[in-house]
Amino acid sequence: MTSDEIISGLYVSLDEMKGERDSYKAGNTALLEALMCMCNQHCAHRASGALDHGYLSANEDALEILEQAGMATPVKGDGWTLNWAALEARKPKPQTWAQAVHEVVTDPVEIARLLALDEDTQ
Repeated sequence: MTSDEIISGLYVSLDEMKGERDSYKAGNTALLEALMCMCNQHCAHRASGALDHGYLSANEDALEILEQAGMATPVKGDGWTLNWAALEARKPKPQTWAQAVHEVVTDPVEIARLLALDEDTQ
């Protein structure tokens, strides 16, 4: 096996691993968003805008899970607030070919070769 074939195989493996990672993260983010929307719809809203589960229930468990995930913040004596900005930050962002190459590759020669493959820059 040549070094080019080995490098090519490594890139394929890396792409597959990143795809799997991104899929799990996107799935987890979608679940967090659904949970946040559920809490927002089913928990009582205080005058301050904070959420109050009102009594022990699945809502309290959901809010505690969101707190552990950094998606909700307890407000002392006033329930919880949902962190929609943190949710948005978790969502996958489009990445250019150049950004992906620079994120993964460190060899300047290989970077130049891969950037030359980008159809958008030709």
